[in-house]
Amino acid sequence: MLVHQEIEAAYFNFVNSINSDVSRKNYKYLLSRFLKSCDLDLDSLLKLPQQELSNLIIKFLVPQKISSQYKTVIMATIKHACEMNDVILNWKKLKKFIKSEKTDNEINGKEEVILTKKFMVPETLPLANKS
Repeated sequence: MLVHQEIEAAYFNFVNSINSDVSRKNYKYLLSRFLKSCDLDLDSLLKLPQQELSNLIIKFLVPQKISSQYKTVIMATIKHACEMNDVILNWKKLKKFIKSEKTDNEINGKEEVILTKKFMVPETLPLANKS
């Protein structure tokens, strides 16, 4: 019964420390994907030695063909689970492994065009008079 309570406590700390319902839903989903890929539950994951846990995170993130922004959200989820349960890792080091894989939009140059149009200053705006 004590082990079951510890698992509940670790998950309780993770879930109930997220203020936004949308973030909570996303974090729960992303954490479950990570745990499933590691074939572990949260309690077992949190009990791993620091280096082993770091290696699991790296091995999960690096081969994924997703944007660096999405990898950052996944890492934030794992980081939150660890921090809410007093597991300390070298997150600065782990962030170095987040590299973007080219998405279809990036390969075709669409993302750059979209961003350029979004942040372009229209030439028709009146300039301030310097008198």
